[in-house]
Amino acid sequence: MKLRYYADAPNYDDHEQIIDLLYTISDKYGITVEIERVNNRYGSIQVFPGDIRERLLHNSAKHVDREAVNKPAQRYSSKV
Repeated sequence: MKLRYYADAPNYDDHEQIIDLLYTISDKYGITVEIERVNNRYGSIQVFPGDIRERLLHNSAKHVDREAVNKPAQRYSSKV
């Protein structure tokens, strides 16, 4: 299993929290984590246990639904 974060989140606090969570997941569970930076908003990431790559959005997200990237909570929320 591998977790990948398509960075950077629009909100700086969310971005930092995601990086912290990925670091914890890697450290606690040994799951491979990586960051694919398709929109570098906040400068370099100094400490991270996995790979960090920087690419253009059109090269990295060919199979990612843009709506899912912009509104994940709405797209995947359970229907009650």
